[in-house]
Amino acid sequence: MNCGRCTHWTFKDSPLKDAGFGLCAVEKNDLMRVARTSSAQLACRNGKFEMAAMATLKKREKALSR
Repeated sequence: MNCGRCTHWTFKDSPLKDAGFGLCAVEKNDLMRVARTSSAQLACRNGKFEMAAMATLKKREKALSR
């Protein structure tokens, strides 16, 4: 149940995406969402974990391995 495996987590629009940090779409307040970047390993802090599709997980693994 970590961010990197959740459907809500994304690199899109993350100011720290080059360092492997993404944003959670569950946070509706745009300012708070951008302020709370999270690593792929972080445990879900919103209690709304949903497993991402396998294709999405593979893309993330590839991006994080760079």
